Amino acid sequence: MARKNARTELLKSIDLYSTCTWAQLKRIDSLTTSHRAQAGQVLTREGDRGLEFIIVLQGTATVRRGRLPLGQIGPGSFFGELALLDHSERCATVVAETDMELLVSSVSEFRTMYLSIPPVSQKMLQVVGARLRSVDEMLGLWPDPGYSREASQPRPVGCWPAASEHAPSPSGTRSEQRRDFAGVAGRA
Repeated sequence: MARKNARTELLKSIDLYSTCTWAQLKRIDSLTTSHRAQAGQVLTREGDRGLEFIIVLQGTATVRRGRLPLGQIGPGSFFGELALLDHSERCATVVAETDMELLVSSVSEFRTMYLSIPPVSQKMLQVVGARLRSVDEMLGLWPDPGYSREASQPRPVGCWPAASEHAPSPSGTRSEQRRDFAGVAGRA
């Protein structure tokens, strides 16, 4: 059995990881790096190529697409997964509203986590689906007339549309694939 520690306890408290075993949490711990962001820091920029998956531990950020505010994200939320899944550009800009504590995974770390830990991929798909519905609602495309809100499931934590990243080819070492997140996030 995997040894519990403060970091795995913290990971277990995040909805995305709440159904993972202790052994899976230990693996996730090895696939993430802690990062601090300052209020006002751009964490992702719409249209940019991205290489990270980001989970919010503390603090809040605003998500915007163009001039359209999509919402706020806070503890337990994640972003940056879309382009790592579909190889597209970031689809939103995320700006820290407060000082933040984050966990960051590179493309290869994200793929390892997503492909080898089923509870993570299942919960992630639920959140991505909820975000799609949220955007459809904003655009007046959903719910359709036959939809019953009472019959729907509550949205998972972090259901605001996320920023997206572009994934590189899986070649190269971990250090070659990981961009200095602080440098990327601080770019003007």
